[in-house]
Amino acid sequence: MSSGDDRFGMPDHTRPLEHAPRGTTNQDTYQPPSGESESWTPPASTGGGGGGGNYGSYYPSSAPSRRKSLKVAVVLAILFGPLGLFYVNILNGIAAVIVIPPVMRFLAFGIAAAVGGDKETVNTIFIPILWALSIPWAIIGVKVRNARYDT
Repeated sequence: MSSGDDRFGMPDHTRPLEHAPRGTTNQDTYQPPSGESESWTPPASTGGGGGGGNYGSYYPSSAPSRRKSLKVAVVLAILFGPLGLFYVNILNGIAAVIVIPPVMRFLAFGIAAAVGGDKETVNTIFIPILWALSIPWAIIGVKVRNARYDT
């Protein structure tokens, strides 16, 4: 076994290339191998590659938008409460699921005690307040996120 054939040793750079370097083939003059159809034509450029030349260009405006819709965020917060905040941002969703329920339970017990209610009153108050706090959180979260992407 010679030193150039050693798989993990130093590569032998004295041998000629066994393949064409990347990006050096011209698709307009490409001739298909003898076994393929002579009616073959090179594929049309879609404009997404990074090769330059006549391979197309990248336009940042064609990238998908990372902005979030305020209407969608509000609807999801209304329908799913704190779980709807996962649409805004994964961290907002996690924080809402962890932070809002304990805080709301504490506030619900305080409100129930102030109006002379019992545990059933806490359950009646808890869910609407929980959902009501999710909506402004979604609005603020979307506005902050979109402002970050606008700059």
